Amino acid sequence: MISFNRRVVRILEEGGGIDAAVLKEAAGAAAAGKSVVPLLLEKKVMDEGPLLGLLSERLGVPPID
Repeated sequence: MISFNRRVVRILEEGGGIDAAVLKEAAGAAAAGKSVVPLLLEKKVMDEGPLLGLLSERLGVPPID
């Protein structure tokens, strides 16, 4: 089973529209066992709400407010 962080990176890769350098950095963080979501928010790749919505939709889990 792949880690949550790697799943996040994969979802963003499949969705497109994310800078390749940021995805590479996120993949490196995931491989190192670091949390990817704070990195993405820090880099302002996406706002928290849309990122939560995307992950919720793709993972089939309702978002929690």
